[in-house]
Amino acid sequence: MKVESKEIFWLDKFDGMAKSGFFVRNPLFEFIEKCERQGLKVVGIKKPTDWNLEVILEVNDKFEEIYGKVVEDE
Repeated sequence: MKVESKEIFWLDKFDGMAKSGFFVRNPLFEFIEKCERQGLKVVGIKKPTDWNLEVILEVNDKFEEIYGKVVEDE
């Protein structure tokens, strides 16, 4: 089965040469697909210093329906 790439998450302000082709199997793909099926949109992935990746979701109507109203920081 061939999977077409839909989106690329890029390091902000990266300025240099990069090469793709390094693949890691993990359940992140399934998690993103599950989010999309629920009407959520992944807009970023944060890599902290530990093994836990943080998925950043757009705050839209579906997000607030699932997680509650979000108040913007002042």
